Amino acid sequence: MKIKPQDNLDKILELNNLATTALANDDHASALHYSTRALKIAQDSGDKVGECAVLLNRGHIMLNYVTHEECVLIWLQAYRIAKQIGFTPVLEALEEMSIQLRGEGLEFWETLSLVTPKHSDD
Repeated sequence: MKIKPQDNLDKILELNNLATTALANDDHASALHYSTRALKIAQDSGDKVGECAVLLNRGHIMLNYVTHEECVLIWLQAYRIAKQIGFTPVLEALEEMSIQLRGEGLEFWETLSLVTPKHSDD
């Protein structure tokens, strides 16, 4: 049976929602597990919308495992993809988040994007 792109997106979103629920319940290990699975499916299938959504969520999950700066780099990956594909919901979330990070809306992410080298998986 051939997997359709919509099936991949549905699975990615299901896993991303499970990660969000686990994080809300302070089950950080499960949140990371679901997020890792969702990210792999998104990247393996080339689903940029799914990858972008997972990266946005993953930055919050990773706050329990890595430095704040490393989380900002995860969100920067989400910004770069969202900008490339015009994914407004993630751009809006990042714009709001930048204010919490003492940034200037999307200009914060754009400036950071210009001065931060891309990872090989960006």
